[in-house]
Amino acid sequence: MPEKSFKITSDFPYFKGGGEMGQLIRTYDWSNNSLGNPESWSQSLLIAIKILLNSRFPMFIWWGSDLIQFYNDAYRCSLGTDGKHPKALRQRGVECWPEIWPVVKPLIDQVINEGESTWSEDLLLPIYRNGKLEDVYWTFSYSKIEDETGITCGGVLVICNETTEKIQARQQLIASYKKQNALNKELRDSVQQIKDSDSRFRDIVQQAPVAIGTLKGRTHIFESANDKMLALWGHSREVLNKPLLVGLPEIKGQPFIKLLDEVYDSGSAFYGNEVLTVLNVNGTLKDFYFNFVYHPIKENGDQVTGVMMIAIDVTEMVLAKHKVEESEARMRTFLNAIPQIAWTNSISGEAEFYNKSWYDYTGLDFDQSRAWGWKIIVHPDDLNKMLQSYHAILQSNQVGEFELRLKNIDGEYRWHLTRLKPINSSQENVQSWIGTATDIQDLKMAQQRKDDFISIASHELKTPVTSLKASLQLLDRMKGNLSEKMALRLIDHANKSMDKVSTLIDDLLNMGRINNIEAPLNKTRFNISELLNSCCHHVRVEGKYELIFKGDLELEVEADEHRIDQVLVNFVNNAIKYASNSIKIFITVEKLDKSVKVSVQDNGPGIPAEKLPHLFNRYYQVNESAVNTAGTGLGLGLYICADIIKRHGGQIGVDSEIGIGSTFWFTLPL
Repeated sequence: MPEKSFKITSDFPYFKGGGEMGQLIRTYDWSNNSLGNPESWSQSLLIAIKILLNSRFPMFIWWGSDLIQFYNDAYRCSLGTDGKHPKALRQRGVECWPEIWPVVKPLIDQVINEGESTWSEDLLLPIYRNGKLEDVYWTFSYSKIEDETGITCGGVLVICNETTEKIQARQQLIASYKKQNALNKELRDSVQQIKDSDSRFRDIVQQAPVAIGTLKGRTHIFESANDKMLALWGHSREVLNKPLLVGLPEIKGQPFIKLLDEVYDSGSAFYGNEVLTVLNVNGTLKDFYFNFVYHPIKENGDQVTGVMMIAIDVTEMVLAKHKVEESEARMRTFLNAIPQIAWTNSISGEAEFYNKSWYDYTGLDFDQSRAWGWKIIVHPDDLNKMLQSYHAILQSNQVGEFELRLKNIDGEYRWHLTRLKPINSSQENVQSWIGTATDIQDLKMAQQRKDDFISIASHELKTPVTSLKASLQLLDRMKGNLSEKMALRLIDHANKSMDKVSTLIDDLLNMGRINNIEAPLNKTRFNISELLNSCCHHVRVEGKYELIFKGDLELEVEADEHRIDQVLVNFVNNAIKYASNSIKIFITVEKLDKSVKVSVQDNGPGIPAEKLPHLFNRYYQVNESAVNTAGTGLGLGLYICADIIKRHGGQIGVDSEIGIGSTFWFTLPL
């Protein structure tokens, strides 16, 4: 006859509670399973299932010749969401784990046939879960569950801990915090469910992959400790049945005795995270870090009789994290010390850190700048091209650079050269990027001035050279039949063209002055009258123009005499070039309140009022028909003069009236 269907009630003493798995075991119709009805199961199996269901530590059982499976809620989450659960319960092992059976079956056989427990730490067992094959690391122990005879192995108990996150933390230290939180949560969940157990449960605890021990009474006498716990302190030390402070005298002055007292008195657990502990290892004090739990052991209701300790050595992980933090701190100190803008960003391009120069330049705070917030200071015309270059560099995993304009705290856009360099892990994988932005505004402007100058000079030189060449060619062609009148006219044309070339060459030399425009001033004290006589000597020698000096000619100033000479020569030469019919040129020196004013006046045609504001701009030319076009130049002279006077702290200007003449002037502080 078929076996009678049997379903377990919630009152069945061995399967009480147990969360989801307890409920599944109770509601499953076991009469259809090779194990048969639970009322006929081995006492050893029932006790083992009771321990399994009431533990928050991941546990798993294979039982019988078919290796039928049981597991608790703590193990349930390791099965993922791909359909192994809930059919893994009551399923044969070979049917549930085809992907890892070649690895785990020999371990099971070792336990069943030889009675020898196994220990595997951080073993890679790829399993199917969450719809794919995942690399999963485990620390686990396989141990024998004997049947009632105490001789025959009825099944295999697995106490396990998934260490995938720990392994990933070693490979990628950035994820260390998540690993610690997961370990701490696992400890809290485990401690809440751990109870006093019989000798069989103590054997299970003895093989647990975490350090477990119990302290008895108010003096914290070491009552028990598993191998993991003893290994932390050294197996050679006799600590059992002694007060903790006697067995481990080096912990005196450390916080542990005080914490144990608080747990014992309050009846509340204490959770420690990455706590520094100094232990004596073979006569040498060494630093360790532990995640641990002190959990009160209660009897007769709420009476605390001792404390259970569970600890995990996280020294390696913490020291590695410290190295990363120290390295990051050194890098940030270095980046804050350099004058360039610097930052770090993720492999996807989102900014994670900026140095002090960034905040000083932009006026933004971190919240405004984080991730992709930095785009707000990029010039709109540069943004799209910049993003293309930026992403191309990130995809290449190579060093790269590009130019763009960035807005500063005053709203001014300045050109910067941006460089990006990948930061690689020990496995040569790109972990992040470091970038710098160097201000090249002055360099760009200098290049622009150079380009502008070359363009204008090329254009301006072409006309007089062509005219000079034409005059000389005519002279050469007509040298055998050349009248005196024609010769004089061609020579006059050639001389005018030569004057233009000479003027343009002078301005070409002035380009060197522009490039050195920020050279320091060489100030000395000198007499204005002596400087005027020196710089205007060439005009008097020619005898064509009359220079008339007026005013306080004995004044002395403190300035760069060579630079002021350059300004005066420019003013006088301009009066000659642009007001050639003004035979008299007046140079006046006046003492004002706190400065001296020097003016150069001509009686030429004057300059239109709308052109006056632009006279001191670079490359500006009046181009009036009344001007003597024989030597117009490149429009650099007055620009250079204005800069010289500005750097002296003075002022420069011009007053002009059509048909009356022009007066160019400048002031210098006394």
